[in-house]
This record gives sequence, structure tokens and C-alpha cells, in this order.
Amino acid sequence: MFDELRALNAHKPIVVFEMSSAVEGGDKDAWIRAAVGDMMAWGIAGFAWFEVDKETDWRLATGVDVDLTEWLRGRLQGHAQTLIESVD
Repeated sequence: MFDELRALNAHKPIVVFEMSSAVEGGDKDAWIRAAVGDMMAWGIAGFAWFEVDKETDWRLATGVDVDLTEWLRGRLQGHAQTLIESVD
């Protein structure tokens, strides 16, 4: 799907909506780090986290290592401003 979206217009930003990860069934920290790393490598402009405690707790800070928060801040610092500037 990524290649199809890029083929439509290579200059428009792509944003991923409603992504999340649960603690059960895997390594949530590793999944988040891999997902954010892939999005950065692909030039994804941003993402929205599904921040809800529903049938399982999908919230970002649930069941993750404290270091993940700092890692995310470092990786995403200034990223929101870049998205705003690219849309203007």
C-alpha cells in the first residue's frame, strides 16, 4: 500500500492513523521501536496512537520500559512541526 500511495503523489505527506500494540502476545517495546524506525525510514510524516483501554489496554505507556518514552521523544522531536510545515 505504501508504494501505491507514493505513486499517487510522491510529495504529499503520509500519516498512519490508529496504530497500536498490546502487551500480551509479544514484545511491545520492540514492536514500537521497529514500527517507528520503519516509518522514519519510509518517510512517513506522522502517526496517531490508538490510546484506549478497551478489550485490551492499547495505551502507549502501558507495559513498556521507561526508556521507550525517552527514545520516542528523541526520535520524534521536531517531527510534528515538520509535518505542519509540509502541509502549509
